[in-house]
Amino acid sequence: MTPPDPPSFGAAPVRLLFVCSGNTCRSPLAEALARSLVQGSGLGPLEVRSAGTSAMPGSPASDGARRAARRHGLSLEGHSSSRLSPQLLAWADRILVMGPAHLQVVRALGAGGKAAVLGAFARGLREEDPGEELSVPDPFGGDDGIYEETFGILEHYVMLAIERMAGEGG
Repeated sequence: MTPPDPPSFGAAPVRLLFVCSGNTCRSPLAEALARSLVQGSGLGPLEVRSAGTSAMPGSPASDGARRAARRHGLSLEGHSSSRLSPQLLAWADRILVMGPAHLQVVRALGAGGKAAVLGAFARGLREEDPGEELSVPDPFGGDDGIYEETFGILEHYVMLAIERMAGEGG
């Protein structure tokens, strides 16, 4: 018996944007995770980027984020932060943010219709303003244990979000 073909997003690439605050911890980790999950699953095509609502453009990923990624076979060594812009929002088909404050910024910039808090989207919730309990906590300045907890949350949510997107055809 032949296994079924893996689900696909379709012929045109889906453009996915992850958004956090500084674009040095959570959103770069989510970006790397999404690329890794899609690469290993046969899903695609998917283009992934990340940005921060208050990012200093050109900053590297934080040391803690780089170490967390490395422990899981991913690399953030070439990451350079990007500030959220109208151009990035226009580029994206789907925008997944780390918390309600990021969602407010995306909405204020006019792209709220294609944005959701990652935790809410991953769980299939359609709440207008999900509470902080569905947010991905910011590990910035924390020890490796905090980064590891954040990585675990991101891994779970990103996996569910990719599965949901594949089920929806993008």
